Amino acid sequence: MVKQKVTLPFNTYCQNCNGTGAYSGGAEMEHQAVKCYTCNGTGYVTEIELDVFVNKRHLPLKITEVILERLKEVDVDGKVIRTVRSVSSDIFLEM
Repeated sequence: MVKQKVTLPFNTYCQNCNGTGAYSGGAEMEHQAVKCYTCNGTGYVTEIELDVFVNKRHLPLKITEVILERLKEVDVDGKVIRTVRSVSSDIFLEM
């Protein structure tokens, strides 16, 4: 995956510490945290690293169908019948 650093014209929450300024990882005990190395404890950043979009990511294996739109719902003798336009997940990834 290709990453690219982007400088923002505003402050945004640090994704590493969720804006708290303190990070708790695998080396810290359950009740401990360390000053976040990404934002230096401020809780915000102005530069983030993003994945460059190349193509759609794969869907989870359990997804086999993607509904493109719900066409209509018709009430027939007390039963609601829904009609949809859908494609297989393989076709969707090629769209």
